[in-house]
Amino acid sequence: MKKRLRRNAVLYYAMQMLVLGIPILLIPYLSRVLGLQGFGLISMGQAFAGLVFSVIEYGFQITATRQVAARTERGEDVSDILSSVMSAKFLLAAIFSFFGGISLWVVPAFRDNQSIFLIALVYGILQGFSFSWLFTGQQRYKMAASLDFSAQLLSLLLIVGFVHSPNDAWLALTCYATAQAIIQTIAGFIAYRSHQFRPFSLAQARSELKRGRFVFFQHVIGTFYVRSSSLLLGLVATPQAVGIFAGADKILRGTMIPIAPLRQLFLPIMSARLARSEDSAVTLLWQLVLGTQVIALMIGGLLFFFAEPLVRLILGPELAPAANLLRLFALLPAIIFALEIFTVLWMLPRHQDAQLTKITMATLVVSIVLGLGLGALMTWRGTGLAVLLTNVFTMVLVVRSITQPGWRKLLPSRR
Repeated sequence: MKKRLRRNAVLYYAMQMLVLGIPILLIPYLSRVLGLQGFGLISMGQAFAGLVFSVIEYGFQITATRQVAARTERGEDVSDILSSVMSAKFLLAAIFSFFGGISLWVVPAFRDNQSIFLIALVYGILQGFSFSWLFTGQQRYKMAASLDFSAQLLSLLLIVGFVHSPNDAWLALTCYATAQAIIQTIAGFIAYRSHQFRPFSLAQARSELKRGRFVFFQHVIGTFYVRSSSLLLGLVATPQAVGIFAGADKILRGTMIPIAPLRQLFLPIMSARLARSEDSAVTLLWQLVLGTQVIALMIGGLLFFFAEPLVRLILGPELAPAANLLRLFALLPAIIFALEIFTVLWMLPRHQDAQLTKITMATLVVSIVLGLGLGALMTWRGTGLAVLLTNVFTMVLVVRSITQPGWRKLLPSRR
């Protein structure tokens, strides 16, 4: 049984690497076909869609996955969990669709390109209705990863097939949204084929939202500060400046793909270790920290010493200034990898949700102030500096929080 689960987990990790890698393959194509302005517009659209997704997903990938895993372990039905989570998602989608319209008037690029805003909104909502949390909680890793992979592969095929000119930024977003619509329809059919369908329930939705509110605040605020940089820059600069920043940011995120699936794989493992022995959990914590820091230092060296060839190869000559920003970003992998381990794989399993929420709220305020202020003064250079300073600020808060009980408790046992 354990061998099968380990094999499925490894397969899940490998397929998630492919899922996250396919969008990186599209960057060279989109940056050249759409040009600097079109690439900036689609980057803003993707950032907004990511924010919509984060609101609707609400952190269910953590909270609902834990509920489903516990029920599945006891052999119990999870139809009521599926119903309450989907009811909550419908409610969140309706609320955000109403209030999210403010962005149409606040962001100049969206005012001038309303189709980008509308398609990005639909794309984000479709992403938010993912059933990945259900399949992962049931340890159907192959199913979850296959659906995610299919969505990304279909997006790639549609974009290469239909997006051919600088005026096609809206069409590229439509391709992303179409792929999500098809795959989520298939996922819904699979989910409800083996679970009882129940109609929308406002009471269930409110109960589910209340249960996961602390994780939601940490999740959505944290995601906002990570993904909002392009949107904030769009408030004070041109789409061309957004394109330069987004180009360097996408390369940075692409090189850090290995860390993303680790969160989902090691969260239940760390929770189980903490339940058995804190010494065992501390040992695993530092194994993860040291292992990921080695990878982070290699990535940082790659970004710093090979910034210019990477930008020429991936983004093309029109986005050449992004190389200077990429060198600055070489400092970020070590910080971001450590933050992921300490927050998701240490603070959350130890139920430090309240402290984490306070940290992410402080981070959000700092990121907005620095992003708008430095972005207005130095455009894409200022936004890049704001991202670096915000991550340093967050790291200081996290280290302070986890060492408050006494830093010696974080030392591995010598026994």
